[in-house]
Amino acid sequence: MLIPRAIKLLFPVLALACRPAYAQPQWSDLAPALGANVYFVSNSQGSDTNPGTEVLPFRSIARGQAALRDGHPDQLRLRCGDTWGEGVDWAKGSGDAKSPMVLASYGVGPRPKLRTSGTAVYLAPSNARIGWMIADLDLAPVSYGSAGIFVGAPWGGGTIEGCKVSGFSSNIVIQEINVGRLTGITIRNNVITDSFEPGNGHSQGLFCGSVDGLLIEGNVFDLNAADKHDIFCHNVYLHQTCGPSIFRYNITARACSHGLQQRSGGWCEWNLALSNPLGMLQGDGSNQFNTFRNNVALDSADISAANPRGFGFDLNCAAGADASDNIAAHQDHGSANCEGFNFAGPATVRNNIAYDWACPTVDWGHCFTGAVATFTGNRAFQPRGGECLWEASASTAYSGNTYGSATPAKAFNGS
Repeated sequence: MLIPRAIKLLFPVLALACRPAYAQPQWSDLAPALGANVYFVSNSQGSDTNPGTEVLPFRSIARGQAALRDGHPDQLRLRCGDTWGEGVDWAKGSGDAKSPMVLASYGVGPRPKLRTSGTAVYLAPSNARIGWMIADLDLAPVSYGSAGIFVGAPWGGGTIEGCKVSGFSSNIVIQEINVGRLTGITIRNNVITDSFEPGNGHSQGLFCGSVDGLLIEGNVFDLNAADKHDIFCHNVYLHQTCGPSIFRYNITARACSHGLQQRSGGWCEWNLALSNPLGMLQGDGSNQFNTFRNNVALDSADISAANPRGFGFDLNCAAGADASDNIAAHQDHGSANCEGFNFAGPATVRNNIAYDWACPTVDWGHCFTGAVATFTGNRAFQPRGGECLWEASASTAYSGNTYGSATPAKAFNGS
């Protein structure tokens, strides 16, 4: 499948570049829990007068949903290779996040397809439950669709795994509707691409607000809102109303603006950012200590001619941070604001590499920018010229760093 292959391609790059050991994201065991009923649905072979077995499946998703028992770890399986024009209004859960109610696939072949004119899978706030999983589906709109998957507070204890979600205004939205919070949400091993908003709204690959215990791992985010040229459109936007989150083992590429905005802070590690105007942002000036390590940013881009960019990593470390063993390299396509690493706050910055983070037309691209508490064991090289350190501080504790620039007279400012 696509996700494991993508992640396997990512890990050797990180393993060679970074020192700590790593682990791969896992797949959930979808074997039915004890006491679960399993119902099967096939649009090509089923009938709603059937009993819903694998041999005699239902035809409509709605008929399968009606058979599920709220408060039980029942499963609804959609046949691989089939396509439905109906969406899913999910209104039940098992009550136990460890033994969730499951919507997934069966058989062999392409993922089951939902092709809808609105939201494909809707978990309405009024139906909030604990213990649910959405797995192995292919979701796309036939016309404008507001969201591929929408989860409203106070749903919790849920997982979205192994899905392909593409072409919606915002592909996955998990948030409160004015009040409430969500807890214990995992988004794992999905492909989330090509969000599209024809109007003036802000399009996102993934948007999360007011979520606690959020884990995002092993996903590919690519080309979300790429045609919008809008500073508010991102591959991943984790709003500051979320609690500290974990973002790891992901690839985020070619976003409209940010590959990742982790404003809520937390842990960001073992990710690859490719050709985003702003590769990854972490923190919002709150009291959250952040961990940012073993990430790679390659190249950058402009949001638009009016909004040039060139950021690899942008870290707000107001409460402190560990920023270690990251790489920012080979900036060619961002035309201004070219910062490999940009810091604000008392971070410990160690063992990072910034290589060739230049602006294409001038020699003032910056490898590392901003004042931090400790700066040790870092390496900055500008083979096309430019600053290694910019707006650094004399109060920073420097040790064991290596610098090189083709314009050595311009290699430092304020250090």
